[in-house]
This record gives sequence, structure tokens and C-alpha cells, in this order.
Amino acid sequence: MFTLDEFREAVKVGIKKVLKKTEDVVISDDEDLGDYGLDSLAGISLVLEVEKSLDIDLGEFDIDEANTINLFYAKAKRVLEEFGDW
Repeated sequence: MFTLDEFREAVKVGIKKVLKKTEDVVISDDEDLGDYGLDSLAGISLVLEVEKSLDIDLGEFDIDEANTINLFYAKAKRVLEEFGDW
């Protein structure tokens, strides 16, 4: 469906859009997304941006339970596998 690299890029672009940043987002795969100022509302917006970018539907997805790129990717993969979309 998509690779970790594609997912990572979608998250970075999503953070940039949600937080209206002009510079590129530099974040490691295990860095807390909250360190970028993502509150719960911005987290929802990030999930929506990632879904749109990758053409996926994660349903009701709580970003607080997956607050790093690695955790977000793993949880998204599990959700998609569960619904047969992986």
C-alpha cells in the first residue's frame, strides 16, 4: 500500500500544512509529534492530511495513542490490515 518512507513524508508534509510552517519539517521516526506543537485538534488535522495524501481511511484514529512516526505508521498499518485495505 505505502512504505514507511512514503508515510514519513506524508506526516512531514501534513505537519507543515497543519502548523502553517514555511520551512521543511525535520523529525526523527521516534520523536514525539507533540514536540512540534500538535495539540489534539492539530493531531486530528494531521491524521486527515495523511489520509488525504495517501488516499486511505483510518476511521476514528486517535493520534495521541501513536505520537511518533513509527507508532503512527504501525497503528495505521494495523487498522488497514484489520479492514483488509493493506
